[in-house]
Amino acid sequence: MKIMLAASIILTTLWLSLEGDRYSSTIRKVDLGESHCRLLLKTSEKAVATLVSLHPNEKTCIEVLDDLPEDVSFNLVAIEQDGKRLLQFRKSNQEVWFDPNRIFTTTGLRKNLQFHNNGAIADWEQDIQSFSDTLISFIQANRTSPYIVAVHNNSDENFSILSYQHTAEASDIFINPEEDIDNFILVTRPQDFAFFKRNNVNTALLADSLYEDDGSLSVFCLQNNIPYINIEVEHGNKQKQILLLTLTHNLLAQKQAFHHLQPAPKKQYFLINQH
Repeated sequence: MKIMLAASIILTTLWLSLEGDRYSSTIRKVDLGESHCRLLLKTSEKAVATLVSLHPNEKTCIEVLDDLPEDVSFNLVAIEQDGKRLLQFRKSNQEVWFDPNRIFTTTGLRKNLQFHNNGAIADWEQDIQSFSDTLISFIQANRTSPYIVAVHNNSDENFSILSYQHTAEASDIFINPEEDIDNFILVTRPQDFAFFKRNNVNTALLADSLYEDDGSLSVFCLQNNIPYINIEVEHGNKQKQILLLTLTHNLLAQKQAFHHLQPAPKKQYFLINQH
């Protein structure tokens, strides 16, 4: 393992900063060669944790953020480009596409580039890895909790809690037969699994070994012992999105109240596997 202390991808000065009643919003531009993406940051003084939205086409969480109960607040880091799931990186009249949730380990990054692109990809690895380091540093700088909380949207039955049934990826699983299988939670801590199970939420406890290194944020958190929660909701289901965000907030607020959580250090560099 090697500590990545700097990234060559440039995080430019802010484009836009807006002050709202609940959230301060900032948009920053990140160069991806000759193309770019934007990092949307929403912050609240009362945020219990930071939500991370990696796919630009998954917007349900962003759409409901202002509709959460008054006592429920998060920070949010979201990637924006052109509304597609994949990001584009362009240089020297060439372009590659990559999944921004498959860039957090070297092994996963290589699989990601090979899967989505034809031809040689070695020349692009360092560029995309630098973007990964920039993104992790940006998330880290805006965390209010040791937890990382990812938010994703899925299509009807394309990816569901059943994806973790009878697999080595989950060490425990709870399926509520009365709930839509597209709405579920992934966690890395047994006590968090127990909390969501008590609340009848479809939940899987990710195994801390025997998982596939796909470069996802969940794998990154497992490898670095970072407590992780992933909220999966079917596209457009705002009511369920609000419910699961509220439950997650309640869980983390309880942990803070009992001094189980300490503020995340602001100057900490994560590790990324080098093979």
